Amino acid sequence: MSVLFIVDSFGIYEEEALRVTHPKQVASIRARIHQHLLKSSATSFRIHVSQALFRRFKSFEGMQGVQVRYLYPASQLANRLGERPQTWLTNDLIMSLHLLKCPPLPDNLREIENSAGKVLGLLHPVLLQPENLSAFYEVLRELPPAFATLLRLETIQARLIQSLQKLIEPDCIQLLIQTLSKTNSLATTLDALACEQIRETLRSVVQEHPTILEFPLAARQFDKQLLTSLPTIEIAEPNAQDVPTQLIQLLEILNRQVIANSCSEHVLAKLIVVAWPTVLARLTELLAENPKLASQALADALYALADTQATVLAKQVEENAHLAPCEALSETATVEEALLWSWQYLDCARREFLRQQEPSELISSSFSHWLTTQQARIMRSDADWRRVSAVTAQHLAANRLVVLCMIDALGALNTDLVCAKLKQCENVCIDEQLLFSPIPTLTEVAKMAVITGKNVAELPSNTETALRQHYANYLDTPNALKIAKSWVELKDSLDTDTKLLVYFENRIDERLHACTSFKKHRQDIKTIAKQLVNQIKDWMIDAAQLHRELVVLITADHGVTSIAQRQAIATDLGEIGERTVKVKQKPYEIPDKFAFFPQVKDASSGYLVPKERVRTGGNTPLTHGGLSPEEVLIPFITVTKGVPLSTEKIIELKVENSYCPIVNGRWQANLMLITHAVPLTKIKITAKSPFTGEEGPIGPLRVYETKPLRLSFTSAIEQSGQVQVPVFIRYCRADTQTAENLDIELTLHFYR
Repeated sequence: MSVLFIVDSFGIYEEEALRVTHPKQVASIRARIHQHLLKSSATSFRIHVSQALFRRFKSFEGMQGVQVRYLYPASQLANRLGERPQTWLTNDLIMSLHLLKCPPLPDNLREIENSAGKVLGLLHPVLLQPENLSAFYEVLRELPPAFATLLRLETIQARLIQSLQKLIEPDCIQLLIQTLSKTNSLATTLDALACEQIRETLRSVVQEHPTILEFPLAARQFDKQLLTSLPTIEIAEPNAQDVPTQLIQLLEILNRQVIANSCSEHVLAKLIVVAWPTVLARLTELLAENPKLASQALADALYALADTQATVLAKQVEENAHLAPCEALSETATVEEALLWSWQYLDCARREFLRQQEPSELISSSFSHWLTTQQARIMRSDADWRRVSAVTAQHLAANRLVVLCMIDALGALNTDLVCAKLKQCENVCIDEQLLFSPIPTLTEVAKMAVITGKNVAELPSNTETALRQHYANYLDTPNALKIAKSWVELKDSLDTDTKLLVYFENRIDERLHACTSFKKHRQDIKTIAKQLVNQIKDWMIDAAQLHRELVVLITADHGVTSIAQRQAIATDLGEIGERTVKVKQKPYEIPDKFAFFPQVKDASSGYLVPKERVRTGGNTPLTHGGLSPEEVLIPFITVTKGVPLSTEKIIELKVENSYCPIVNGRWQANLMLITHAVPLTKIKITAKSPFTGEEGPIGPLRVYETKPLRLSFTSAIEQSGQVQVPVFIRYCRADTQTAENLDIELTLHFYR
């Protein structure tokens, strides 16, 4: 004869009971309760009712034979958590997160985790200890939208940072959490982030190539730091909006520029970040049309995708790259043209050396002859060896922790091995440039010159003294400079006082003459590159613990070449080196096929250097000191952690000048407002997110009237280059006062 009220406003109770869902049921159910209490029935009468409707049954509470059971999510969840939920975990939030449907928390997590960790572990164990970011993203996509609310809590944020700090930087995690906490759909936002990451790659390529004039991209929707520092989020091609089309369009533009010799084929490798079938199919077509696109860098990028279709294409690219011809460098080439030529030459030379052959003398000596006549232009360019010290000083001035790695004899010919290892690291940004080394390409001439930006004859003989003098403006304490001349000295090399660490890696040069082949030389570099990249990872961890922004700069003093000739050419002009002759006085007549390079302090003394691939001394296959591209070109690597109109045209907004100057901290767009067959009034133009700004009301305007206007707007998110700015236009027809809306996009160019 007992009556059991289950008071449950959250739909927790799932067993059999009479469910009261409407006030109209109350009278009949009250009568049934009275009848049941009068009977001597052994069965219990169960009534499921919400808190609000239970007020109409409140008079039964306390009567003999009547029990009331209140069900709350918090009390039910306590059994699963092993503790009473914290106040921030409200009943509504518990239900929205479906926590009561999760299996109980394992005992080991109950013992070691705090409240935030227990809730995250209940949602999914991967949130506590993800093996990789892909697994973490996959779990996020499956979580209910209410997880965004949970992300706004500091205690949850702290536990997630703890979970992810081995995979990405804490600042990046914080930006990701802030972004996800503002969304209604985690999966949608992750897809949007993935698309924006790829668009950011497109933006960087476009901005690096001023010759790409017409390629507007949607405005940046997320923080630039988040996009560039967050490891790549995978996204399937069908979910990638218009990004595949944009990627293909940019590939086609770059293909045309490669044909016109306006850019290097190596730039295509930067765009190969996803293994989308449509993109790979179009790239296959472009390669068939233009074999000049093939490069080892492109093949490496395709291999890195770890995709079957991409791997097949990578092998084809390698075959094409091996067949790609290299012509002689024009005597009238600019520095930029010479650098573009050099990438192709290095690919060809690498292939020839691995086959135990040598590049054509005509081709390599064309560079040597060009080099001897272009020293003044090179010195004025951004490809001069002095750029290393200038960039180092810029980073020091910005209070960054700088690690400068001087790798003796790591020429641009073998830099691909180092970059390949770096590209295997998550959350690492790599920028690679070619520089012209000091001449002659000797360690004693080039090493300290590259590091300090001064000719070696102008420097003190002591390495530390030279460094302290040159970077004196930034080294304010004795411990601000650290120098490591061996692998052993790198241990505990960074501390709170360190501002500049200079690491001298000499093993490549030390082993150079013992190598019997170029292939063996490459194997040595692979081993050292692996160790270097592992050390860079350690430096990044140390810098994060020190709360310092780290920049690692990798460069070299000279490169290396391979010469089959074993018998040196005869000369008695001076002190004989492998590829140089040091003379105390400049010869009255420079020997044929030699160039003279004076020492700085005494212009009468200097070096005679052969322009062709011949040796003046030594007999080992690998050597340096000369003027070939593979000896002269050195690497400089910097490593750091985006509506159609209606068919009846009513109003038109045209860009008068796409370049937007900044006035009082806001961009100014000069536009033309044009009416057509309908007079308009109350026109208001508003820049849409991520921009803010509006102009209006404007009007009335007659039919076919043109009115110039200036739209002033800004954005909290950094924008640069050519950008599509979304604009909302609201207007009224003057005859009927009917309000209408129009969404358009303006292609504008922002000054950087």
